[in-house]
Amino acid sequence: MLAAIKNFFTRHRRKFVVTGIVLGSGVFLIKIIQYKLREFQERQAKEIAERFKRMQHYESTERTCNQTIVGLAPTVSEKALKNLGTAEILEKLRSNPDNKLELWEELKILAFARIVTLVYASSMLAVTLKTQINLLGGYLYKDTVEQDDKQVTVDIQTTYLSMIQHFMGDGLDELMDTIRKNVTTVMQRYSLKQQLTLADAETLFWSIQVALSSEDNSPTKCIASYTLPKEINRSDLLSKMYDETLDVLESAEVSDVCLSNISNGFSLIVDKLAEYYAEAEPAATQQNGASTKAALNVVAAADCGVSNINNIKISLAKLIPIVNGLSSKALGSSAGGAPGTNGLTNGFDQHRNGDMMASLVARFMQTEKLKTLGVNVYETFCHAVRNLLIAAAVGTSYYSCSIWCVINRDYGEAIATDRERCTMARKGDGLVRWTIVLGLICAVMSQQSTVSQKLYEGSQKFALNFFKKISEFVDSDPSVTTTNIIISPLSVWTLLALLTEGADGKTLRELLDVLNVDNQNDIKYNFKNLIDTINVNTSEVEISSLQLIFTDITQQRQQAFDNSIVQFYGQDLLRSLDFNSSPQARKSSYETINGIVSNATKGQIEKAIHPSDLKDAKMLILSVLFFKGDWTLPFNRSQTVDTPFLNENDVTVGPVPMMYSKAVFPFAAFRELEAQIVELPYGSDRHLSMMVILPRKGVFLKDVIGRLANFSMQTIYQELRTAAEEYEDDEVEVYLPRFEITADYKLKAPLFDMGVKAAMSKETAQFDRMANGIFLGDIVQKARIVVNEEGTTASASTAAIFANKATPPRFFANRPFAFLIVDKRFDVILFMGQVKNPLAV
Repeated sequence: MLAAIKNFFTRHRRKFVVTGIVLGSGVFLIKIIQYKLREFQERQAKEIAERFKRMQHYESTERTCNQTIVGLAPTVSEKALKNLGTAEILEKLRSNPDNKLELWEELKILAFARIVTLVYASSMLAVTLKTQINLLGGYLYKDTVEQDDKQVTVDIQTTYLSMIQHFMGDGLDELMDTIRKNVTTVMQRYSLKQQLTLADAETLFWSIQVALSSEDNSPTKCIASYTLPKEINRSDLLSKMYDETLDVLESAEVSDVCLSNISNGFSLIVDKLAEYYAEAEPAATQQNGASTKAALNVVAAADCGVSNINNIKISLAKLIPIVNGLSSKALGSSAGGAPGTNGLTNGFDQHRNGDMMASLVARFMQTEKLKTLGVNVYETFCHAVRNLLIAAAVGTSYYSCSIWCVINRDYGEAIATDRERCTMARKGDGLVRWTIVLGLICAVMSQQSTVSQKLYEGSQKFALNFFKKISEFVDSDPSVTTTNIIISPLSVWTLLALLTEGADGKTLRELLDVLNVDNQNDIKYNFKNLIDTINVNTSEVEISSLQLIFTDITQQRQQAFDNSIVQFYGQDLLRSLDFNSSPQARKSSYETINGIVSNATKGQIEKAIHPSDLKDAKMLILSVLFFKGDWTLPFNRSQTVDTPFLNENDVTVGPVPMMYSKAVFPFAAFRELEAQIVELPYGSDRHLSMMVILPRKGVFLKDVIGRLANFSMQTIYQELRTAAEEYEDDEVEVYLPRFEITADYKLKAPLFDMGVKAAMSKETAQFDRMANGIFLGDIVQKARIVVNEEGTTASASTAAIFANKATPPRFFANRPFAFLIVDKRFDVILFMGQVKNPLAV
């Protein structure tokens, strides 16, 4: 027997050796894979932490920058208006002196010189500080990472930032002299009696801008010569930072940003003047010999919103006090009524015009070009980014791309070309080399994405499919009293995502399929990060979310489920309440839950559930999403007029308050959708936007929503970007009705139709990992939205006034339309809806 066994092993020894080698190699390979996986996860956690640290540092730098610009603007304004003061001349004119013609000529020069100075000075201040503070921010970020090698001391920071004081002194004096000289040259061509239309006034400002641009020391081309001192006492590091700042400010890109701001500033001034031209129209009609009846017709036309102020003329003598008054408000003084103005300046309204310098600075800080400048300067001089990219170049590249992509989405898609980055970089091989490496690595890795990004994409696909399904159900349900829709797909997605933690078998597979997620671990390890990154709380935009799991005190949850929820989703998610022991206990639980929802939604939703929802319930999972946003470019309430709104059969629903704005909005026509889309951003950061989707005439909204499910937000963004590049700075006339929608939906049927089936039946539901014997009875969502003119600034914005354009495109939402509120940083859709009757709440 033993001989036979020995003989067997002898004959097959090669097979045993090979098998042993294979098995041993397999075990070794598994160990290697496990080791590499742990190493990968540790690197992932470290780089995600680095990403958020960097994002938070940039946001802090930007806040400091904006506060500094706003803080220094009044000082610049006060000095400019003091040196170019008109109060003494106005006082002399009131006494009707013999030399009043000479005084009027002097007032003409000073009035236009001071308003032009405010525009140029505010632009140069914003551009210089945006460059300085973001460059310093890049250096400081390196110091926070490389703690053993801090270079930027407090003394260096103070000396570097104090360089802007040159602009507050000699630089501003030189700027005012240059502007006054050129204004004098231009204004000599205009007599006091000359009649000017609004277009003539626009041309006047354009002539001044052209004259200043042709100067050898043009403020837009030689900005550093005005804003920075010629020499400073400096260390080697400070010398390097000074030289780098000069190189940035002398670049063509910065000159372009400054010039764009100045054109934008003049457009604001012309907008202000347009209000006076509109007020002067009836008087102008009378003076031209028209009858009283004709004058009344003009007023009636103006009330109907169809008047054309471009036909109105005002003499330069009457325009001068208005222009002077616009700049005088920066000092908080009245414009003063000069003789012969016929009371035109008496209509100067402090509330309407406010502080001109503050208005200019606020507008400049909202422009994409200035934001892009800040991002690019910070990225170029952030040494920690270069160190990270060195590692990426030799193999650890996976998360470098995700860091870059998130930063660019977070900072308004501010991606510059390699050429632009190299131009802004210090003239030296080292920095340019790093800039090129940055661009190359980002290009190579642009197709990679993190698990978190896949979750964002999954929530986006779910949102578009969910919207289509809800629209179909609302349109086909005769019991629905209004066909207006407001839903929060992200709120439903997060609720279903929480359910996956306790689901198993077919129930889990169906939930993952509907959520467009590959496996439950992707949710588990990234859910909290996803929610935390979406939450925003600023003075302009607020997004807050809340997820809670309420369990009846008689229902026992699985301990493993509780442990997992606390570890991966949050410590405060689990609550226990008394649902069913008595009517009083149920009422108390009902009030507790609704109180939590009301507090989370700032009182917008007070009754999320009804007492009947808790009857026989064992568990309640709650997901709340609150959003409040101020328009970046607000609608002017005074331009809102009642306008007929049509249904899809071209029958008038009724007159609705139609808001109006003419500004530079991303706008495109989508042939595949048979619809137009305009993007209306929220807040100064423009991370969040409302996408309004208007079908072509004769196309039903439900068909557009159905096609939208086959689109991605990336496709829509790309089309809008392409249109913006082709028609840069083109204005869009947007007409959008005010509307308010409150909706209460039971989502069991739509979700069942989408594929959530096993979870709905007590026979097939598998939630044993959560608790025994439970199933999904229903999902209820209550949502509310209010859209009106409110915004962060006092009046609507327009584009550069000197562009030669045809009639601006019109987005006239006087028929059913859809809307999406999206977070462009992560391509997440927060809210969606349709409006078929703005009068129906």
